[in-house]
Amino acid sequence: MSESLPEHLDPWRAAKGGLSFVGRVALSDLPRVVAAVVDSEGESGPSLVSYRLDFGRDEAGRFLVSGQIRAQLKLVCQRCMGNLLVDVEAAPRVALAPNDHVANALGDELDVLVVEDDSMRLLDFIEDELLLSIPIVPRHAPGACLPPGHPVDEGAASGVGEKASEAEASDGRDEHPFAVLAALKRESEKLN
Repeated sequence: MSESLPEHLDPWRAAKGGLSFVGRVALSDLPRVVAAVVDSEGESGPSLVSYRLDFGRDEAGRFLVSGQIRAQLKLVCQRCMGNLLVDVEAAPRVALAPNDHVANALGDELDVLVVEDDSMRLLDFIEDELLLSIPIVPRHAPGACLPPGHPVDEGAASGVGEKASEAEASDGRDEHPFAVLAALKRESEKLN
């Protein structure tokens, strides 16, 4: 087993040799994933992505890469727009093919990755698998969302809801949603 992740790798040699790679990579080294998250820094420093990649051949003689990729990503909840930590895990099992013709002949049983120039960038593979595992619509569990502007809510990225929260806090009671309109109506009646 190797602890260091090479920049480029000949996947055919790696599979013939049964190579495995285990380690961690900084989330900041995966720019497309960084673009999909709120923050790439954790509370205790840079967020890390752990990986295990195993190269080999199956009983049918196909070249494979399989393994496990894990990360904790800070995403935006699509219900409340607050921050949400999501444990993302990918368990790839991908057949390798030197060209499209061979890839088509492998069938639909496995995902296929075409590696035409005998060189595979492992960081790109990790990044692709992680991106495919991010939930399409990340959200808190039902009832776990906080109202916008709540002091515990780190994710109130926009100021939406802050003025309403300030008005509620100023008099210490919850108001009816149309109370502001009723007050405006009373003020306009006094002027007339």
